[in-house]
Amino acid sequence: MIHVTCDLCGQMIEEPKNHYRVEIEIFAMEQNSPMVEEDLDQDNLEHIAMLISDPDTIEPLPALTKAKYDLCPKCTERFQRNPLSREADSSVNFSNN
Repeated sequence: MIHVTCDLCGQMIEEPKNHYRVEIEIFAMEQNSPMVEEDLDQDNLEHIAMLISDPDTIEPLPALTKAKYDLCPKCTERFQRNPLSREADSSVNFSNN
């Protein structure tokens, strides 16, 4: 028998078929600047030749994180209403100094 526990509240889910899986993928966004006329005028053959001759100069791909969570129906509903838990931030009051 498969036992499934909710990753938010920690309660065991009685019916394993009656649970939800949340998959989150976090990755770095590349900032691509718009192409301008000067970009078209550049001769990049020398740069390409350097990359081919020395593969260590190629920048690594951005970091990627993947996570999977099992949620009970109650926690799934709560997650859908507030996926980033922003309500916790609104409880903090700052002074007007």
